[in-house]
Order: sequence, then structure tokens, then C-alpha cells
Amino acid sequence: MTLQSDYFDIHYTNDDLSYIQEMTAFLREKLPDIMNFFDIKQFDSNDTLQIYLYNDYEQFIKDCTIDEFVPPSYTAAKFERMHGINIIRALNLTEQKVVKKDSDLIKLEYRILHECVHALHRIKIRMPLTKGGTLWFVEGLAVTVSHQYDDIPLESTCILEDIIAHKANYNTYRTLVTYLLQEYGQDFLLSILDKKEIQEELLPTLCNAINRQKTFKK
Repeated sequence: MTLQSDYFDIHYTNDDLSYIQEMTAFLREKLPDIMNFFDIKQFDSNDTLQIYLYNDYEQFIKDCTIDEFVPPSYTAAKFERMHGINIIRALNLTEQKVVKKDSDLIKLEYRILHECVHALHRIKIRMPLTKGGTLWFVEGLAVTVSHQYDDIPLESTCILEDIIAHKANYNTYRTLVTYLLQEYGQDFLLSILDKKEIQEELLPTLCNAINRQKTFKK
């Protein structure tokens, strides 16, 4: 079954009937703010987000596997652009409870919203995120703009070596992007959405500033 909205289509099964309307209302409410953040005024119909809810974990992992890269076992949602189509795949509520153990509807909704940020980031820069952004920037932006971790305190330190080695957690990435927004402003952040080299050059400066400051406003 498919539920269509202005900016997205949700493909779901009978397993999702009890919450699909609530999820749709959540995304309809939140997506315009994300579009505003990226200054996306026009939304081409070709950019419509295709959101698929899976009630089969093995099929989800199979569909998320690209060029022999198999997603980690804890993966519950993933964005990709295939053949010109923006696709968000997510385990449905029942399957996320199995994989994530403590998953509930709001967590599922924010995981999908996180992937929507990736999609809109991609739409804005018109290029693959892997070419336009570093991991800390791309994931930190998704967590920050979706407000996925707003109930968690920001980190007081950022270890440069861990971030470069992709060993830092997503809240560390959120801390970096939050500081970047506060100190450099939104216009600057938008200007480097596809500037991977600048993101890499900024990272040591951001880490040093956060580590000196220790605490800053959320």
C-alpha cells in the first residue's frame, strides 16, 4: 500500500496500519522546516521521497546492500539515491523493536526524519553525499537538523583522532555541527554543504574550540 503526500510517498504493509497516519502527520509537520533550513523553495516532483517500511529484516538488509557493501546489523534506516530516485528504507516498528530493542514510534519517526535530512542535503547539492561531505558533517547535520538527539546533552570534548577514524558517536558529530552553526552561522554552513575539503580543514579548529570551551549553549 502507498500513502502519498506533498513531498513523500510511504510504502507500507498491513503491519503498519495502526500508526501510518500518525507517522505521515509527523513527517508533514517536520519536513517544511528542514526544507526551509536548506533554503529549498521549489520541490521537483522527481525529488519526491520514496519511503519504504520493511516487515522483513533480511529483505531490508538485502535491499540496502550496494556494491557488496552490507550494512551493519544494527542498521534500521538508510537513504540512497538510485536511478534518480530518492529512496529511504526503514524497518517498521515491529522489526525495529527486534533490532533496536528499545525502539518506539517516535524513535522510528526520527530515524526516518534523519534520513530525510540526508535526502534534502543531497537534493540541495545535486551530488552524492559521499563526494560532497565528510562523515562527521553529513551525520552531524542530519542529527542536528532533524532534532533527533535533542534530549541528550552535547559532548564536552571531541577527540580528533576518533572522528577521523570514524570511531566517534553521532552525538559528537551533532556537537561539532551545533558549534559550527553557533560560531559560523547558517549561511556559512550552507555554503560548505558540498565542500568536503573545507569540512576537513575546519575539523581540528572545531575540536580545539570545543575542548577549550567545555560547555556551550545547546
